Amino acid sequence: FLKNGSCPTQSVRVFDPGSGTTSCHFDFQTELEIFPIRERKSASASFQAKLGEQHLLTGDLLWSSNQSIARIAPVPGGVNVVAGSALHNEYLLPLGITQTTTAQYRVSDLGKRTSDDKADFQLLSVGAEGSFAGFDYKAALSHSESDVKGNISGYPGALAFSRLLASGVINPFVGPGQQSAAGQQALAATNYVGYWDGGTSRLQSVDLTLSRELATLPGGPLMLGAGLSRYNERFQSKPSLFSQGLLSDPVAGTLADPANGRPADVRFGDEAANIPYAADRNVTSAFAELVAPVVKGLEVATAVRFDKYSDVGDSTTGKLS
Repeated sequence: FLKNGSCPTQSVRVFDPGSGTTSCHFDFQTELEIFPIRERKSASASFQAKLGEQHLLTGDLLWSSNQSIARIAPVPGGVNVVAGSALHNEYLLPLGITQTTTAQYRVSDLGKRTSDDKADFQLLSVGAEGSFAGFDYKAALSHSESDVKGNISGYPGALAFSRLLASGVINPFVGPGQQSAAGQQALAATNYVGYWDGGTSRLQSVDLTLSRELATLPGGPLMLGAGLSRYNERFQSKPSLFSQGLLSDPVAGTLADPANGRPADVRFGDEAANIPYAADRNVTSAFAELVAPVVKGLEVATAVRFDKYSDVGDSTTGKLS
């Protein structure tokens, strides 16, 4: 704005009353795609089989795959323009800016940042119900897994971009599409396209409930209910080597080795590195309940439940009504 008195296309003028200055801010909201591209697939199957007159076997199988592609404005980041450099002398010094300055730059020539996320899910559950030894029972065993993978494009490495800037091949002060052919080619060579982050989760569970009539009271049957359950949950994050900040050349996949002149690169505009982690816990539960309709209009119920979490401890609760 200081040079031309106007803002580039897709930028808006912002006046700061405190400093009395006017600046140009990129209108990134015009680049957002409100509704991502989504594709959902799923399939399911179930079965039932009777074993004699007392037992019923059941089973369920579910598979689903969801993909989402979202695009937002080109990646922004800070560009350090060193005092005395060619860029500083050409663009900043004539405006009276004599010191080293960080300029905000949006790498429009790489196109929009794209996130391509896919989640696959499978569930298998088998169960049985019926009567045995005077008890009515229900039992179930289930196993489910989820696998999430996120791919990105439109992001260069911060060090790779800095090297391009120092080489003079690209010019951060020109508008979108105004880079030279060599500059556009060099930028494209830094564009990371591939897996970025994801993870897997798993849940396994087994449940058993029992109930039976113990006696007949004036108000109705005296009923006993009891149950056991066991759950195991696991999660494993799987960030890419680039996401972890372990690559010196993200596009080529070259591992970082600072001792031999290969420093680790991170995503331009995002200096944070993701650290892989895992979580695992078991949950065991048991309960018992007694319902006694003493007389018509008066029912006494009592229950107790015990839960044991491998990560936070135990809990016992009771009820009387």
